[in-house]
Amino acid sequence: MCAYFKFLTRISSSIVAFALISQFAFAAQNSDKESQIPVNPDGLVEVEPSYFEYTKSESRYELVPYTERRGKWSSQFSVGYSTYTPVDYASEYSALSFEDAYGFESDLPLIEVQYIFKRNFSFGSLGAELGVGMYENKSDIESLSSTLKLYPIRLGAVLSLDGIFKNPYIVPYVAGGAYTIVFEENKDGGTDAYGGNTQVAPYATAGVSFSIDWLDPEASRTGFEENGVQGTFIYVEGRIFFASAAARDRDFENGFDPNAGLRIEF
Repeated sequence: MCAYFKFLTRISSSIVAFALISQFAFAAQNSDKESQIPVNPDGLVEVEPSYFEYTKSESRYELVPYTERRGKWSSQFSVGYSTYTPVDYASEYSALSFEDAYGFESDLPLIEVQYIFKRNFSFGSLGAELGVGMYENKSDIESLSSTLKLYPIRLGAVLSLDGIFKNPYIVPYVAGGAYTIVFEENKDGGTDAYGGNTQVAPYATAGVSFSIDWLDPEASRTGFEENGVQGTFIYVEGRIFFASAAARDRDFENGFDPNAGLRIEF
């Protein structure tokens, strides 16, 4: 399981590193553009498009609408909380049901980081998503003394209707793809351990994002100008993990569990 944990750590680090590199690249690109004066073949100076507009009523500059300033490609990084519970998991060390052996209140609920790389269109966007999570639950039975750890890994596609409004106050989306769960159940402080990973199985997600940039327009403008932040969102969604087709696999299937989190677009 040490190898699995290292593998998951590398994936999580890669997601974070990729998001940061994209952010720095955007800032560096803007810096280069500001220091150069583009000239076309006719010798005329080319004026870069402005992403800000002046509002006379409030005497200040504001960002142009989201759908007008974003490019063809963008990326999103999110951190979320899930109510997922593996209610059908059969313990290696007990014949009790999951509810009796572990209970529904986990020591570490499923926390997930996710990266999306998407192509933007007039109506919305289509992207690829990668998510990695961590869940931990210790037995409520003192004599059992076992701990269950799960590391879900997802790879799929997501369709977001983030172009239906000029500013994405509400963004419905659906996603689907394949997942696997790396798991470990240990007893007596880890001296006795059992684990592995499930065969790849499908998952489906449906949710809604809500823009929160309107809460502080000045901070939103500064974030875009200095760091390339296109938008900040909170989201609520539901996700289903379907059971693996392999008979040997533990059952991690679930119902439509609600999730929520924070999402930033660059």
